[in-house]
Amino acid sequence: MQTFEMPKRVVVDCKTWCRGTPGIDDTESALLTSDATRCCLGFACKQAGVADTALLGCAAPGGLNVYVTRLMTPLDSADSDSSEWAMNAMEINDEAGITDRERMQQLTAHWKKLGKDYSVKFINVPSDDNTKGKES
Repeated sequence: MQTFEMPKRVVVDCKTWCRGTPGIDDTESALLTSDATRCCLGFACKQAGVADTALLGCAAPGGLNVYVTRLMTPLDSADSDSSEWAMNAMEINDEAGITDRERMQQLTAHWKKLGKDYSVKFINVPSDDNTKGKES
């Protein structure tokens, strides 16, 4: 199985970021969707070098036919699946009940759990969407 190293710094472009939408519970998320949006882990996989053809329509790193460090359980484990860290990142990414600002803050804090050298940066952050806080 081909192995890819999780990048220490991941950049998420908000213009193509697929994430939970407040008030819409049926938003489909994937590492790469058919409309060319990616979840946070899709950006991580792409920046690690995983081809878009492998990412397209795949819901989680554990479904890939390649190995990405830190996003999957160790290769020598009985069952190759998404790591607990990756599963928690997916929950934050897809949570419909939080604003994008909260989502970015939670993902930034979660990324630090990988170690002091790991980080996520959000670019092209809209200033007039739901990043300012929950609407009443």
